[in-house]
Amino acid sequence: MEETLKAAALRDAARILGKFYTEILPRVLSVDHPEGGHGTRTRTVLSTVGPVQITRAYVVNGDGERSFPLDEAMGLVGGCTPAAAGLACWAGAQSASYDLAGAALARMAGLAVPGRRVQSLVNLCAAGAAAWAAERGREDHAGGILNIQADMTGIPMRKEDLVGEN
Repeated sequence: MEETLKAAALRDAARILGKFYTEILPRVLSVDHPEGGHGTRTRTVLSTVGPVQITRAYVVNGDGERSFPLDEAMGLVGGCTPAAAGLACWAGAQSASYDLAGAALARMAGLAVPGRRVQSLVNLCAAGAAAWAAERGREDHAGGILNIQADMTGIPMRKEDLVGEN
């Protein structure tokens, strides 16, 4: 009973989210009628509540290439909403393999994401995560450094963190 109710709730949530992304969000972001618009296209994107159908306007540049202002404004990553991509990347980082990450997403979140897609999303998001980490800067350890080890194997430390420590 629980699984049936959960599946029905997720289907309804996906339908409502799709209507929001198609009808309301483009107006809020002022991309419902972009300059140079040539029409609309519908696509399915993966969200945290499952696959969502969205219809959005597209423009064609001077080279004949299409772009979708709503996709760009939403920050879609590999056909996923940022929240779904983040969830898949987190599962990929926590699991021993991408296939296990896909299985975990199916069991815990009700999302059908094959391991290859988890791997693809991790690869797409990796550059942005690396850039964020590089720009972030070091934290001040004004209170000193506390290392807690539970398995008695030791904790790897960087030399610059050990300066002045005994």
